[in-house]
Amino acid sequence: MKQAIARQIIEVSQRGEKLYGSNAVRSRTYSDLDWLAVLLEEVGEVGSELKPKVEFSAERLEEELVQVAAVAVSWIEALKKGVKCTND
Repeated sequence: MKQAIARQIIEVSQRGEKLYGSNAVRSRTYSDLDWLAVLLEEVGEVGSELKPKVEFSAERLEEELVQVAAVAVSWIEALKKGVKCTND
């Protein structure tokens, strides 16, 4: 099961990399604060899935949790690659 989840996270991370590049969105390098903002936005989406509502979806919650993990993995990869993540 852990391997299947890890594959999901990697796939989402790779999809994001294809769309935006490994550490850039619209030609702008991410700072650590930018990465944090993206991560918190994804965490907020997890919170939205947990709000009381008519229909709970474990599938949507799982998708959002995978997004959180994928952003965290991408941020770690940027740090490991030596990408300068400044806070300017």
